[in-house]
Amino acid sequence: MKPSINNVPRRAIVLAAGRGKRLRPFTDTTPKPLLPIDGRPTLDFILQSLTLAGVEEVAFVIHHLGDQIREYIGDGSQWNIHPSFFEQEEMLGTGHAIKTAVSFLTEPAYLLAADYILPLHFIERLRNKFIEQESDMAVSLKNLSEEEMRSRSSVRFDSKGLITEIVEKPKDGEAPSHVGASLIYIVHPHLTKFIENLSITSRGEYEIQEAINIMLAQGYTMCGLVEPAPSEWEPH
Repeated sequence: MKPSINNVPRRAIVLAAGRGKRLRPFTDTTPKPLLPIDGRPTLDFILQSLTLAGVEEVAFVIHHLGDQIREYIGDGSQWNIHPSFFEQEEMLGTGHAIKTAVSFLTEPAYLLAADYILPLHFIERLRNKFIEQESDMAVSLKNLSEEEMRSRSSVRFDSKGLITEIVEKPKDGEAPSHVGASLIYIVHPHLTKFIENLSITSRGEYEIQEAINIMLAQGYTMCGLVEPAPSEWEPH
């Protein structure tokens, strides 16, 4: 029987390894998380939202131009965080990225991509939902159009409104809902053992959603909070 872990997360894993191909040539010389919006790197929006929610330690998974991210974060004092860095040697998906930083996941933690432009209280609202629901995990949700779901995800709910499955890129007519999952989670530390046994997908990647779906099937609980979709970089 799994133990329930409901304490407030104080750690976060930020996935900042990607090449940012859609934003070339800008990302040829600047990593995507450091491209500016209104004079601020995307990463600054994320870290401000995390620290407002009480995060003290942040692990950064890096690869492309990772030294620039290390230099920008420095000792973390600008955000009152303690940073650590994990190098993802090969770009083999989100599941592989988490595996790179698996030693950091010893307690509940936020897990999110570094290409969202988050409002200041975004993470705080997800934290409050997680505490209120007393679930094992939580995810930020967004309403999607039919067209968007084909390239993103659709979430299946039970009668209590808890999430039972995240369906990636559903076929037409097979989406369980018009609600999709953002890559913004609060994850249970037991995720580490499910990550170890992931299978590679047809796209040649290990995907975090597969591990989470296995956990849900085994009785772990996940709540979700529907928010306006966080701003993301658009292709140029």
